[in-house]
Amino acid sequence: MRCKIENSMFGSQLETVYWNKYVPIKVNIHNWRLRLDRLPTRCNLDTRGIDLHSTRCPLCDEALETAQHLFVECMVAKDIWIMIKKWWGLGKYPRQLHDLLSWSHLVPLETLNKMIRLYQILSKMYSTVDDTTLSNCLMKI
Repeated sequence: MRCKIENSMFGSQLETVYWNKYVPIKVNIHNWRLRLDRLPTRCNLDTRGIDLHSTRCPLCDEALETAQHLFVECMVAKDIWIMIKKWWGLGKYPRQLHDLLSWSHLVPLETLNKMIRLYQILSKMYSTVDDTTLSNCLMKI
């Protein structure tokens, strides 16, 4: 059913979206929206006419808040990825949004506990971004 909806809305050129049964559906939807660049980042909200004080990243104030910046380029995100890299003993971490979206399928997870922890992290990232975005915007009426 999901494939039919995606094909009718976005065409068949859309990459496969992986849904994970170990996480809440809202996290899967978040990752799907991230892949489509449909998250309510400050730049996306500004493009849709929502009045914001600034479109700069609220975490570092060094660049525009895009999905690429928020999840990969921001110093806060880089610090998180460096910690995950050390925790799992990996050689590298994602440096592009596309790499991040496919990264979880390439990481050799040794145990189910690590997989569950990864999705707990993704769930926390989801709730943090969602809370930050919604608390910092004013809609034009």
